[in-house]
Amino acid sequence: MRRLFALALLVLAALAGLPAAQADGDHSTKVMVVVDASASMFETTDGAVTRMGAAHHALRAAAATLGPREEVGVQVYGSSRSQDAARDCDDSRVLVEPKVGNQKQLGTALTLPPSRGASPIGPALEQARDELGPTGPRAIILVAHAAPTCDVDPYAAAARVTQGDPDLRVHVVGVDVAGTNRRTLMRIADAGGGTYRDAHGADQLKTALGTAVSRATQIYLGGGSAVAGGDDRHQATEVRSGTWFDTIGAPGSDNDERWYTFERVLATSTLHLHASLRVRRDRDAPVSSDGLQIEAFVGDKACGGGEDAGEGGTEAVLSAYAPVPTLTKPDEECLVADTVTFVVRRTGDHDLPAAPVEIYAAEEAPAPDEPLTAARPDGDLPQLELSSPNGDLQIGAPAFGLAPQLAIGTHATAIVPGETRIFRVPVGWGQRLSTAARFPESVDGRMTGQISVISPNRASVVAPRSADFGDGSDALIAAQTASIAYGNRSSTDAAVAAANVAGDYFVVVSVDADDDVPRVDVPFVLGVDVLGTEEPRPGYRGELVDNASPTRAAADTEGSGFPWWIAALAAIAGLGVGAGAWFATRQSDGSGA
Repeated sequence: MRRLFALALLVLAALAGLPAAQADGDHSTKVMVVVDASASMFETTDGAVTRMGAAHHALRAAAATLGPREEVGVQVYGSSRSQDAARDCDDSRVLVEPKVGNQKQLGTALTLPPSRGASPIGPALEQARDELGPTGPRAIILVAHAAPTCDVDPYAAAARVTQGDPDLRVHVVGVDVAGTNRRTLMRIADAGGGTYRDAHGADQLKTALGTAVSRATQIYLGGGSAVAGGDDRHQATEVRSGTWFDTIGAPGSDNDERWYTFERVLATSTLHLHASLRVRRDRDAPVSSDGLQIEAFVGDKACGGGEDAGEGGTEAVLSAYAPVPTLTKPDEECLVADTVTFVVRRTGDHDLPAAPVEIYAAEEAPAPDEPLTAARPDGDLPQLELSSPNGDLQIGAPAFGLAPQLAIGTHATAIVPGETRIFRVPVGWGQRLSTAARFPESVDGRMTGQISVISPNRASVVAPRSADFGDGSDALIAAQTASIAYGNRSSTDAAVAAANVAGDYFVVVSVDADDDVPRVDVPFVLGVDVLGTEEPRPGYRGELVDNASPTRAAADTEGSGFPWWIAALAAIAGLGVGAGAWFATRQSDGSGA
């Protein structure tokens, strides 16, 4: 019977390898789209529509992509039709309040008659701040054509509404602007700590506004459930396989460490523990060092750990990974213990704000009959050829749990200097991933592009590779993994050892630049290819640990939408479960934890 449950858990693990629905949580960003409705917005743009008509279609398309918990509103300024409208600096009004479930209202909000209004950008930004409230992640997206009028300095207003508030940003989309107007709008975005995007014509405005809304509503935390780690090992909070999010304090504070425990379901399984944190960007603050560590213990015995560090101002994603036991020389005590305790620790400068941290845990069943022999060296593949991009613009995510899946091919994408963007690519047993990114020569200033690859269990497979571009020079950065094999974990080559499991591999792209470089979208192309024929998965099997009762095993599968007993019957019947079946338990959304 115990083997039956183990088989059921393994089959459920295969289901867990499929993309999971994002868990609901009170961590969405509240957004106000502030649209220029002054007279110039009713002139014709490319696409045989007015700029306002193009904005209407763009907002309707963006609204159609909103999730069930995303709060987006729309506000206009300069929409007055009165005779003295050009002198009205209070001409700003909310058309749709930011709240969930208002997609229909957003889709019809910008069907406005022509106006005679001014362009009071400064007062409009201040009103948008007040409408969004004082707490939580918030963003203002300014869509503008006309130069600002009225006495309120728009740069000072943008800086003022975000001053001392790292959770509020002002992003700008410039509609058919050039020269002085463009520089003005770029300065507003810079003062508001946000990004700037150009849009010439209806099609570009649809892409630019859609991208701005998508990025604004996509905060760091990915799918998973909230968890509050303990203050020390004696108060550690239990977590199960899956993705979790917590908040960790500044280095040196009372809550700069968060403690957790993991109870093994299968005896002698391997635990994969990972923590990631996005460095907070504050260009007005001094450059600061931020770091993240993860350490695992059985009692007082150390069973492995990992760390990462970065500098504030870059929005780098820190990634710390620890397998338990270590893969190359597994410690017996760490291998057989039923309970593993681990700590996620913040390091660096003491003046950093508290930050959200994404925690990932997975339990890998033993495969005692698999030879621990690394795959033969593949050698370097020919460099991936980047063809013309196909499909829509692909925007990566700021967190592993949100990473969009890329199809094989070449994709058009974009990134803002200082950002890190993450994509995922499924790779099967016996296959290898090849990826390459080309960055352009025609950008504002000198920049550095970087690409790396992370495994499904969050180990570093390809260390960051970088190249400079801009000022007349482009850059091509390529990366390749070893062929995926269970026995790779025995390799003394860290890159090969990490390529030991099939599943979603993460391509991590970042761009860095000096503070005086504008935060404008940098277009680049990203290619991915998966080479080789997929091979059968390893012979995973295992016994439930002594204290893992059938009740507990079933509880670990609650909420999966797939009864454990059906999984067991499927396993007995020999139904295929695909390459994702390495996990011994489903990747829980935290229900019942």
